[in-house]
Amino acid sequence: MPGEAIGKLTVSDIRKSVVENPAVVTIGTSIKDALIELVEDHRTRHIYITDKNGKMIGSVRVNNVIEYLFPYETLWQSSSEYADLGIFSKKNLEDIINRNFVYVRDSTKVSDMISIMLSEKINELPVLDSEMRIIGEVNILEVIIAYLKDDGNKLLTNN
Repeated sequence: MPGEAIGKLTVSDIRKSVVENPAVVTIGTSIKDALIELVEDHRTRHIYITDKNGKMIGSVRVNNVIEYLFPYETLWQSSSEYADLGIFSKKNLEDIINRNFVYVRDSTKVSDMISIMLSEKINELPVLDSEMRIIGEVNILEVIIAYLKDDGNKLLTNN
């Protein structure tokens, strides 16, 4: 079955082949500065937010940033008569942060990581240590790279 061997690998076996350093900012950072950090590496789609001690407290997905940048369009696309008018008051990173984030550890099996990604409908996850500090990010493309390597793809043997 395709991918069976990869599912037994852990996050530490596959991460860092796509994103070496995820976009991380501390709480209190302006949205503009967070966006600058995000676009430094075009391979990531999340900004991870930490407290002053470096512990992860949330994340911001790119689609949340789009809602912030284009509130009128977001409101227009809403099919509900009870559309969130609060979108116009969002001015700080704290206003768009998702504090109910999911994450993995280096020891998480890739098969479990995939389950999380599918249920959350996301393509990347922060990798946290036991202190809840961000040590990296794992991306679905890293799973594809591992699959292709496992399949003997000669183009990827040097990565």
